[in-house]
Amino acid sequence: MGKLLMIQEADDDRIERLKRRLGIDTKVDVVRAGMTLLERQADRDERIARWKLAAARAASSSRRVNAAFRTHSRLRRRWHLYIVDLGPRVGSKPGKQRPCLAIQPDAFAEGGLDSTVVLPLSTVLVDDAFPLRVRIGRGICGLTRDSDVLVDQILAWDNGLFRRDLGPVPDAVQEDVRAALREFLDLQG
Repeated sequence: MGKLLMIQEADDDRIERLKRRLGIDTKVDVVRAGMTLLERQADRDERIARWKLAAARAASSSRRVNAAFRTHSRLRRRWHLYIVDLGPRVGSKPGKQRPCLAIQPDAFAEGGLDSTVVLPLSTVLVDDAFPLRVRIGRGICGLTRDSDVLVDQILAWDNGLFRRDLGPVPDAVQEDVRAALREFLDLQG
């Protein structure tokens, strides 16, 4: 048997509204859902703090690069497309300067990490290849042709090889790439 929880009338009204709005059967389930969300947010905040600390530790191993990183304000933003110099093509690794989607959380860049995790894009299109490819339409971030995000070509690339920020991709593309990464890396549950 649980313990009794005393709440104020205004809070009881809020719980009732949430119960109806969310289609939840009981007040207890509304409170549980709220606690679950708070726990997830607390977990995320702790993860971000760990990421920033790890990035700061990794960056301290290269003071010169880290200083140049901060001096030139080369923070790479998650979900932005960048033109990145990938060097010569080797095997299945894409080469040359090409658009890449930054997928690394911003906390690592803010912590001073001198590389960014990206997914390269290709204009060689393959239909129905999810989760290996996610289509980005022509015109998004100034792309002149339809392109596929190469989900199976995850790269960590030096920030000094980023040439130009093309801007953020739309939320729908972000969600498609997140879903593709979860499936490709078998992170479903």
